Amino acid sequence: MEQGKTLTFIAKQLGYQDISHFSRAFKRITGLTPKLYKKSLAPEKG
Repeated sequence: MEQGKTLTFIAKQLGYQDISHFSRAFKRITGLTPKLYKKSLAPEKG
């Protein structure tokens, strides 16, 4: 995912009009929700 871009922005750039449809498709492909995927890419704090 692009840093600093909202999920809505990314979904619309990919042609999705409905954010929930994008989230379901993303999870079906990656196995993670967009939020969890983004969190998994973030460096650990501590």
